Amino acid sequence: DGVKRVLERQQSTMPEGTEVSLVGDMSVDIQSMVHELENNIISGLILVVLVLLLFLGFTNSLFVGVAIPFSMLITFIVLRIMGITLNMVVLFSLILALGMLVDNAIVIVENIFRHRFKNKGPEEAAKDGAHQVSAAVIASTLTTICAFGPLVLWPGIMGEFMKYLPITLIITLASSLLVAMVFNPVLCSRFMKVPREGGGSTRLGSWLMDRGLRSYEPTLRWALGHKTVTLVGMLLLFALVNILYGRFNHGVELFPDIDPNVAQVVVEAPSGTRVELTDSFTQAIEKEVAEIGDLVAYSSSVGVSMSGMGTGESAPSNNAIVMMEFVDKIERSRSSAVALDELRDRVAGMAGARLTVEKREEGPPTGPPVNIEIAGDDFNVLGELARQIRDRIRNTPGLINITDNYDDDLPEIEIRPDVEKAARYGLRTWDIAGTIRTALHGSETAKYRVGEDEYDIMVRYKPAFRQKVEDIENATIFYEGEAIPVSAFATPTFKTSLASIARIDGERVVSVSADAAPGYNSNDLLIQIQADLADF
Repeated sequence: DGVKRVLERQQSTMPEGTEVSLVGDMSVDIQSMVHELENNIISGLILVVLVLLLFLGFTNSLFVGVAIPFSMLITFIVLRIMGITLNMVVLFSLILALGMLVDNAIVIVENIFRHRFKNKGPEEAAKDGAHQVSAAVIASTLTTICAFGPLVLWPGIMGEFMKYLPITLIITLASSLLVAMVFNPVLCSRFMKVPREGGGSTRLGSWLMDRGLRSYEPTLRWALGHKTVTLVGMLLLFALVNILYGRFNHGVELFPDIDPNVAQVVVEAPSGTRVELTDSFTQAIEKEVAEIGDLVAYSSSVGVSMSGMGTGESAPSNNAIVMMEFVDKIERSRSSAVALDELRDRVAGMAGARLTVEKREEGPPTGPPVNIEIAGDDFNVLGELARQIRDRIRNTPGLINITDNYDDDLPEIEIRPDVEKAARYGLRTWDIAGTIRTALHGSETAKYRVGEDEYDIMVRYKPAFRQKVEDIENATIFYEGEAIPVSAFATPTFKTSLASIARIDGERVVSVSADAAPGYNSNDLLIQIQADLADF
């Protein structure tokens, strides 16, 4: 919201024709979720009161209905004290708990109503009615809280993400217990009237109960009179349900596959590719992205890490990311998953870089659905095994973006000094390495301050003197007033090496990964790949 206010103020100062697009505006999703919660609370309150009207009458239904706003208010206060924000999981938990808030209040209010029916005074009826069922209400709430309690101890990243669900539910249920045991008896003692003989306000509910009992009671009596048949029948029905589910279910997955709102094209040019060449390749991809339609905007970042963070000297010049944000689902002319499939076909023929078209993952990071780790001592062997696995699984239906993290083509210049020659000049390896690093990458020599701002002063060679390998050979190292060229004691050689080294538990590892195409179940694909590689 603050950014939007700044943009509104700055719009008048921008050149004519300037357009500003907000990419990745999460505030829209947040506001939508909050509105949905408000709508659920209001509609839930109305529906609960309507149902209670059938069985408890108008006044009693209002006594029970107030449990919803009171419990929510207490929950928000506790969440605020604990420093928990209204994130996606908390909002979902509040909606989930909405129907459970009134359980305790129904029992308390109904029992107080029963005591008032016995012509007890309002305070006496409230006291006796609440006390009589307090143990049952507390036990009932605690059993539900205990069911969610272990989920707070859920380990790992998934636990960090999902623990807000049990925490919110426990707070909400505890709040509803407090409301039922304290708020409801007080309200009933002040405003509950003595019920009329016959309970006219509950006739509809009683009529519904009577209709239900006409079929329920004989069914229950028959089941109790034929225990063996009932138990065997239930076991057979249970077995049938399992057989049908095993035959016709659509599989199991952690998160449902939905149309993405945000997607990206990850560009991985060969290691060592200059950022200018990566940029020209990215521009060609931008033209294809612009043709798929239904986009709010797309933006490119060249020379970034694969997480999209950290541009600058340390960022890889061979990587780029093109981010796409789709319009709202209701405004799209087709599914965004179909649009991404078309984009994959469009860029499939582009040579010179590895391209991955992928949607932004929702929820906690879970990694690719298919991830094969090959561990060993020799990276050359691991790279060859990764290539063989890729070839074997390449034609698996539903598998896309098959790739691995083995990259041994990073070009580098190795400067290996002759130790004896360097020693004659009195030079140490540290002196040589430090000078060359300063020449190529620069080193911090001081800081420049303006007010409270501080800037590093970096010293390095001008661009014209650090472009070619000859420039490195001509670099000079000062020792005791003498400028000694690198070529006098060292020889630069061209080599290729591993772009990165991955280890798991200390072992060298190369990983082969792949995604599931839209419409395919990730878990089923993983099982199929495991079967295909069982003899590998």
